[in-house]
Amino acid sequence: MKIIVKSQDTANINIAVPSRLLLNRISAAIGSSYLKRYGIDISQKQAITLVKELNRFRRKHRDWVLVEVQSKEGDYVKIKL
Repeated sequence: MKIIVKSQDTANINIAVPSRLLLNRISAAIGSSYLKRYGIDISQKQAITLVKELNRFRRKHRDWVLVEVQSKEGDYVKIKL
């Protein structure tokens, strides 16, 4: 996963995070328990299945853009899977 932030006022930020660090069984279990606190009902099995599918999709479609936003002031944010 790659996060790119370009700003007019401050320095640009590029963060590369290994996808396996974010998309694994442990983070899926933690994420499902966190979401339950906010009323989003997702089981651990469903969260693990979602993570597996995201990893499979990531392998087939390299550099897929999850979010790409540009503000009126010229700030730019891009998150790639």
